Amino acid sequence: MVVVLAGMIPATGSEAQAQTAGDIATLERELEATDMIIHRAAEMARNAGNVQAAELVKKAIETQAQAKRSFASNNLAGVRILTMAARKMAERAIALMHSPDGRGDRVQAELERTDELLSRAREHLDPASSESALTFLAAAQHQQEKAWQLFRSNELRPALRMTLQVRSMLKKLTARLGNDNPDRLNALLARVEALVEKANEAALAGGNPRALQLAARATEMLNRAKEFIASEQMQPARRHLEQAGKLARQALRHGDDQSPTLEDAMRRYESMFDQLSELLSESPNPAAERILAESREHFDLAVELAAEGEEKMTQAQAEMRLATRLLQQARKIFR
Repeated sequence: MVVVLAGMIPATGSEAQAQTAGDIATLERELEATDMIIHRAAEMARNAGNVQAAELVKKAIETQAQAKRSFASNNLAGVRILTMAARKMAERAIALMHSPDGRGDRVQAELERTDELLSRAREHLDPASSESALTFLAAAQHQQEKAWQLFRSNELRPALRMTLQVRSMLKKLTARLGNDNPDRLNALLARVEALVEKANEAALAGGNPRALQLAARATEMLNRAKEFIASEQMQPARRHLEQAGKLARQALRHGDDQSPTLEDAMRRYESMFDQLSELLSESPNPAAERILAESREHFDLAVELAAEGEEKMTQAQAEMRLATRLLQQARKIFR
């Protein structure tokens, strides 16, 4: 059980004090919830004799201990990150014991693939999109959230079935967007042109051979898309634009090889996240809130991967870059 230290909250009665008290109460609940999940995972691991699950539980306990030390030292910013990382490790251990053949990992991979497709679908929509398309995407997003809830409850088959249903919904939405008018396709062209230009600039500045190669391929695909647009072949044009955007994003990721340490990136992320959260509280914006929530999911996963050790550091850095880019995307809304 987590105990609040009496000296943590100054008896000033100020608004800042009330906010801090609320934060501490919320973090207490988060820590207690994680303790319960870890306890359950530990009991299951002992009974099952599953070595891999036991190792995950051990890492979860260590990470949770770090979270409690941060709480005790009043370092509130780091508490939630650490306790959520510990909770996810424990949940993975439970899923592994429910699915010793690795089926849980495969279902998770399918869920993450659907998340990626949802992200792409959001990129294709803009304020000019039809109300029905926006509603359709919102329904798909809600369905995917339910699929993740089922997965975290270890209901693997229903989770898989639901996320595949979301894929089917997205295919229908993609087909509908494929019939977009030229204005919408031109809007996509402008976004991809800016992205490819940024990728080329970053590749040249960083000198990373792989980034240079990917940026060149992105430029080639962009030029092909323009040729299709000129001949009014809209479907091939859209496919080439999507491919150009994907290659440009890959080039940017490779161009980030000289980026600061993961720890520095996480500190900057937390600072920017807090600023945006404050802006949202003052000026609510549903689109920015959705992007911010998605960004936070990738950030939490980066923290979890980093906590698992050096072998997961590359994946953690990739998730951190994605989280930061989404955060920057949300920030642009307030400019």
